Amino acid sequence: MKRIAAIVVVVVALMSERPARADGDGDGDKSTARLVVEGAVARTRRKIALGPMVGIGGAFTPGGDLDLPISFGIGLDLFKIAVVPSRAELQQLVLDTVKKRLATRIEDMIARGEPPPGLSEIEAIKAELIAEIKDRYLGNQPRGRLIEKPQLAIALEEVRLPSAGAWITRLTIGFGISKVTIGPSISGSLGDVRGLYLGGELAVHLTPSRGPRSPVIDVLLRADWGATGGARDADLFTLGARVMLDLI
Repeated sequence: MKRIAAIVVVVVALMSERPARADGDGDGDKSTARLVVEGAVARTRRKIALGPMVGIGGAFTPGGDLDLPISFGIGLDLFKIAVVPSRAELQQLVLDTVKKRLATRIEDMIARGEPPPGLSEIEAIKAELIAEIKDRYLGNQPRGRLIEKPQLAIALEEVRLPSAGAWITRLTIGFGISKVTIGPSISGSLGDVRGLYLGGELAVHLTPSRGPRSPVIDVLLRADWGATGGARDADLFTLGARVMLDLI
């Protein structure tokens, strides 16, 4: 019964919440607008990563030849990070989160044998939660994750195959699917093995820094099939990693 009474109190309190409270009133609108702009800039910086990259891996051919490719180049990664939530989305997000966390806090109080809070105490808890949530979602620091969902990854690389004595220029375009990118690549080889490769790459993109700007570490699996010239007899399968320094 106490739990039911507490939930009723929460519902009544939330029903009395004016929409503007989730976004700010008067001067609060200015503060919220500033936070939105700062948050948008930070999230835009995290959404886009552009810079030089270096990589290393292990490659082998169907015939059993092994090589240690070393690469350098430039990359562009776009991640699925919302730059600015709409006013309605933000309001609903705050309200939904407050409902859940307020109900949980009241249930914890009852579980400890404490009496259900009154309306004034609920208002105080609610204001505290709203301030915390607004800071979390609108603050100038994005909620960085180790694996951001990728949208697009482009890499232009020069690859050295020491054992084969070859240089490969490769363009790869990966499209985001869940937490990985999958996409085609086209490569041209010079040296002892001359020809054109067509291939594909599967990669996961790690963003170890939680701030607006993070280096991107790619862990990848790639297959390159020889299409012309000497490359026809030199298919390559590679497992490797590369690091991109974000300059934006």
